[in-house]
Amino acid sequence: MISVLAADVGGTRTRTGLLKDNGDIVSQAAFSTLPEEGSYSFAKRLTKSLQLHINSAPLGAEIRGIGVSVASPVVMDTGQLIDPPNLIGPNWNGFSISDYLKRHFEMPVATGNDANLAALAEHRMGAGIGSQNMVFLTLSTGIGSGIIINNQLYTGANGFAGEIGHMTLDFQGEIGSCGNIGCFETMASGTAIANKAKEITKCTNLELRPSPLHKNIGALDVFESAKSGDSTSTKILAEVSQILAAGVLNIIHIFDPERIVIGGGLSNNLDLFLPQVEQYTNNHAMAHVAGQTRIVKAQLGDEVSLIGASILATTTLF
Repeated sequence: MISVLAADVGGTRTRTGLLKDNGDIVSQAAFSTLPEEGSYSFAKRLTKSLQLHINSAPLGAEIRGIGVSVASPVVMDTGQLIDPPNLIGPNWNGFSISDYLKRHFEMPVATGNDANLAALAEHRMGAGIGSQNMVFLTLSTGIGSGIIINNQLYTGANGFAGEIGHMTLDFQGEIGSCGNIGCFETMASGTAIANKAKEITKCTNLELRPSPLHKNIGALDVFESAKSGDSTSTKILAEVSQILAAGVLNIIHIFDPERIVIGGGLSNNLDLFLPQVEQYTNNHAMAHVAGQTRIVKAQLGDEVSLIGASILATTTLF
């Protein structure tokens, strides 16, 4: 049985696993990333977790390489991380997970951006099966994306393509954490939904139903309140849906994909904003592309980037 080790490194949690070369998960585990402790402390814990998968591998398993997904811009040739926004701590910028793991395990390693690898996984094994041109959009704390063109993952000249979450939609908008003005992520992510709710409730002394007003209110509270008929939450989601629709329309006009696959935490409530997005894009798309792109929910769940990391390994290392 040909297998690969895989890791999905997030700002809060890291998943590891042993997967078959067809993407099936043989074993998996998770641990806290703790980026504040620095990249070297993390790398030691990562190697320990991966070693446990080797130790418990089924008899006959032939482990040929390692794939790593990281929530960061990645130089794919070297595995170096470039200013990772969610990995704040010592020695992360410029750190190469690939080099570290190669030295420890003496096997080939491939590292890529998590949204890109999620796109790869959904295209090969999930909601994108059968499409040749697809855009994956992950809606969560932020907005990430990956692009498939002619059945190939598109990474651009330097490996950093797909930052759709940072395209500007409002030149007079807020400055986001990325330093850009009025970007898609700042206006339509889970963080944006939570911030809108906090601002409205702060200014009006309203409480979202059924969730009581509290300083840690999140996007999930807004969704749950909207489902219960809360008018404030419904208004927030209507506004965000319109912004999301504008972003999706830009994607359609730029890439003309057969499918846009939406994943991430917000996709669990896709039914609350998908009708508005579809109506807006059908009404405002140029005539020759109107109605040509299907917008669908991702299928692979929380393991999507782990599966994508294994696919990266099997397709680039073997």
